[in-house]
Amino acid sequence: MDIERTFGPKLQRIAGQFDAQNSRHIFRRHIGNPQWQEWSLTVGDIANNLRASLDHIAYQFRLEAVKDLRELERITFPILQQPNSGTFSFLAKVLEPNAFKQIEKSQPYNTLGRWPEIVLSPLWVINELARIDKHRSLNIIPLMTAIEPLKIPGHGILRVSLDNTYLVATVSGDVNPQDKLEPEFSIEPGIELTIENTIYHYNFGYLHDAYNIIRNEIIPTFESILPSR
Repeated sequence: MDIERTFGPKLQRIAGQFDAQNSRHIFRRHIGNPQWQEWSLTVGDIANNLRASLDHIAYQFRLEAVKDLRELERITFPILQQPNSGTFSFLAKVLEPNAFKQIEKSQPYNTLGRWPEIVLSPLWVINELARIDKHRSLNIIPLMTAIEPLKIPGHGILRVSLDNTYLVATVSGDVNPQDKLEPEFSIEPGIELTIENTIYHYNFGYLHDAYNIIRNEIIPTFESILPSR
């Protein structure tokens, strides 16, 4: 509700103005004063709770097999970029084989390949968000995309920036000053992550996708192999 109240309708048709000096069309949409800090805290809490739920799964399996609680100190559910790391070697020694197998099977690289495709995994995204949130506030930004890109001549390059209470989109490239552009834009908040000197933008849907994976795939799988008391 906060998002809708701040940004208004998700889709909005905006008339463009031609900037002759820079050969580009400019679109401006008022967005008020978004609650960036509040949204950052909320996203951080969600990411940390989702990430912690995975660690709870691994912890529970190890708890079934030990008497000395000091053996639980290094138990985590890893989300890794590459397979066969030292972390997996350790887990193979301390977890029940079926549990270890399912943790390895749940790794994002099994379906998406390795870096850089791994950045598309919702599990990997919440892992990064939780890691970063421990040290600093997450950077929440407005995301704006053209719903009708084919109506922008030359398929120009879309860039988005903030100007006080306005979100400004510019379309440059093969532009014609005679074109009267009024494309329909979509606007929503998103999360900005800088990883290995590359900037990635994610919408909040990644949090929902991670929740669905954990709830509908990972938890039922591990419940089926958890020893009954």
